[in-house]
Amino acid sequence: MALYILTAVEAFQAAFSFKMCGYYWGLVCLVLLTPCMLIETMKSMEWMAAISDAAAIMIIILVLALIASEDQDLPSDHKHNVWPKHSDFLTSYNPISSFLFAYQGQSIFLEVMSEMKNPREWPKSVYFSHTLMATAYGITAVVGYYYKGNDVPAYLPSGLKDGPAKTVVNLLVAYHVLVAYIINNVPLAAMLKRRYMKGAETSRAKHFVLSFVMLVGAWMLTNLIPFFKDMVSIIGALCGSPIMIGLPPLFYYYALKERGRAMGKVDLAVCSFLFFLLFPFTFGAGMASAFDSLIQNWKKNGPPFTCKK
Repeated sequence: MALYILTAVEAFQAAFSFKMCGYYWGLVCLVLLTPCMLIETMKSMEWMAAISDAAAIMIIILVLALIASEDQDLPSDHKHNVWPKHSDFLTSYNPISSFLFAYQGQSIFLEVMSEMKNPREWPKSVYFSHTLMATAYGITAVVGYYYKGNDVPAYLPSGLKDGPAKTVVNLLVAYHVLVAYIINNVPLAAMLKRRYMKGAETSRAKHFVLSFVMLVGAWMLTNLIPFFKDMVSIIGALCGSPIMIGLPPLFYYYALKERGRAMGKVDLAVCSFLFFLLFPFTFGAGMASAFDSLIQNWKKNGPPFTCKK
């Protein structure tokens, strides 16, 4: 949740030529999101989500078009490497956690499914969204690296040439991620209300208080880790690694056990590799590389809650 606020902060900072402390942009996001904490169902915000989806498509098209059309910034002006440039292991590994983060959308699958009118339609949504997501990620990565090389920024829209187009793109990004925060907040708050309150019968005032407390917590976290790349890497290692690699083989094992079925040899080998080798490695190496980068950025830019412009 905190990453959505941090991304919005990055977007606002890149959108405008004047420099304002990231801490204050975070407060702007807090103010913008506070009224939306009254939203209790996906149905009541479907129009916001539709506009957000359209904004995401426009962002990708505009960013790629603008990068490709910058005559003063050619691919030959940047260095490219087939393999990661020589550096220590932790620095080289760090981007892997970003890939894990990018594809960990299943962390909210069950919650979103519970909000659907017809959950049986869920597989269609998954196939469509993942096809679209993989295509968009792939094209963006290839085009971005071709034109910017090793100088491509972690937050790609910040690398655009200053001007009205850059402002529009970043404002669209801000809108998109703030709506994404709300989309994630709705099922999360619903789950907490079912577990600790009266579920759907919980008053709207209590829903607002619960959502606002989570919002303030997310805002606090963005000030604790105010670096976009580091937060992406930490979330990718801490959450993406178990969600994508560790838990699926475990769930598969217990699902078969519940049905009284034995796991095949090939499945057992694959699941063992994922759970006992790949999961611990991606989790441990990812967390170590992410916090190594975070500590270096704290030393360079100041400790948490420092005014970072």
